[in-house]
Amino acid sequence: MKEHYPVINYENAVKIGELCIFLLTDGYAFLRYKDGRIGLANCSPTLHKKFRNLVLSLFGKTKYQTRSRLSRVSKRPCTETVYYSKGIVKFLLQFSPTYRKLRYDNGEYPPAKIPDFIFNLKLSDISKILRVAFDCEGSICKHGKKHPRIHLACYHPTLKQGYQKLLNKLGIRCTIEPNGIAINRALDIKKFAKFIGFSNGVIVSHGQFKGLSKNEALKLTLSEIAKSRCREWETWEINMLKKKYRIVSASKIAQELKRSTSSVIGKALRLGV
Repeated sequence: MKEHYPVINYENAVKIGELCIFLLTDGYAFLRYKDGRIGLANCSPTLHKKFRNLVLSLFGKTKYQTRSRLSRVSKRPCTETVYYSKGIVKFLLQFSPTYRKLRYDNGEYPPAKIPDFIFNLKLSDISKILRVAFDCEGSICKHGKKHPRIHLACYHPTLKQGYQKLLNKLGIRCTIEPNGIAINRALDIKKFAKFIGFSNGVIVSHGQFKGLSKNEALKLTLSEIAKSRCREWETWEINMLKKKYRIVSASKIAQELKRSTSSVIGKALRLGV
């Protein structure tokens, strides 16, 4: 099958951006001797289908292989979709000098980067491209006693800075950590859900939400955040009530309740402060 190469217009730029992020997360692209390979190693059929559709849309019908193997990083079983095409790899290397993420034996990281043009796209399209990254490497995990947070696994320092810059463009604050990017604040998790989210059909493979779709896990997280905020607000109201009336026990709240119809006082009484 003869490959064709995409015209560089805005619509294709968004697709190229999504494909590049696939390769910079769970994928790879490299030249070796007389051939080249691009591929995706992931356990989600939804993401493999999306990856193949992007390649088909950009390069036409191209032969590929699907096989099972162990992930080199997590050591879990995964599916690998592989295309053998020197031309496609050369085309994609225009946008990042390499798609290798793991550091070399000497401790240095390869010069992989998020393609420059992605930073100049519309915010809605930046959201689509970030969704690919979080579909592949994103997780929702418990952070101590606080509500769950969103984490993007990534060790490459340049890529982490790039992801942070893209998230900031959407008004989402995040923290760079040794093993990735963390979205901790409740407001930023809500913004993530509104502007990015996850693709339908992508399943959590391990951890607290194993077996649920990532979007279902995100909804549960938002629900927990709402309950946490409600508890914090109730505690603040009761503390203000104590301070205002110098009330220190439930019996004194009951006495105060006789002289007032305040719903806040009634709430304090029901909570048995």
